[in-house]
Amino acid sequence: RAAADVIQAKAAVTQAEAFIESSKADREAAATAVGQAEAEVDRYVSARTYREKVLARHKKLVASRAIPQEVADEDEENYESARAAEIASQKAVLNAKAQLAAAAARVKKAEADLAEAKANVLVAQAKKEKADVLVGYTRITSPYDGVVTRRNFFRGAFIRSAAEGGTVPL
Repeated sequence: RAAADVIQAKAAVTQAEAFIESSKADREAAATAVGQAEAEVDRYVSARTYREKVLARHKKLVASRAIPQEVADEDEENYESARAAEIASQKAVLNAKAQLAAAAARVKKAEADLAEAKANVLVAQAKKEKADVLVGYTRITSPYDGVVTRRNFFRGAFIRSAAEGGTVPL
């Protein structure tokens, strides 16, 4: 089980590394979206400015009775629409910047998850090493050659240490 835990912890590291790459790609996409939203603001500012100039021109023409009031009213509607589109595009920039900040936070979280996964690998390896040592204690070998003349214990028997009251020699 300890060996399987090590493999699982290493797989978690691989997943965390992949998630970092994915998060970084999301962050780059969000940064591009900010640039695109800012360009949209410029476009809508230009459209609003144009509509503002047309409206001012037509108001002068209405004042001199060169065109009917309805034309100026339509231009005023177009101007208001362009102004609303500009405001919406500015809000889109704020939204894109918030998405960028969220993507940057996901990258930091992914990096922290990677650090945790690497720490889990170290913990799993330490548990495996401990298990390997304990498995090594299940086999008793003699430090010298000889012949067994009497057997006091059999396979699977629990052997107490002398400190715990074990008095029968192996």
